[in-house]
Amino acid sequence: MQVCCETYKFTERVLLDAICYNELGDPDDLVGADGPVADWRDMPQLKLLNLMYDVTPTKFITMVVTEAGVIPPTSVPVIIREDIARSQLATDHTGAL
Repeated sequence: MQVCCETYKFTERVLLDAICYNELGDPDDLVGADGPVADWRDMPQLKLLNLMYDVTPTKFITMVVTEAGVIPPTSVPVIIREDIARSQLATDHTGAL
């Protein structure tokens, strides 16, 4: 599988078990109006969680196409580190003025 993604979307912060960092969608989008759990809000034991992304294991990705070029998925952490270093350099340079 090939993935096309802008590098500004790369992040280390998304954790599957940490709701505080995940982008959540409307839980009503998961159920139909006449489906078996259409009245899910009336079921106190049932909580719906609509995560706005999915996770594809790296072993299924052959390349990532970005504005930085075509890179292997193993190079994504390098792009993230370079972006962090560039941001810190810009902050240090701005702070010195």
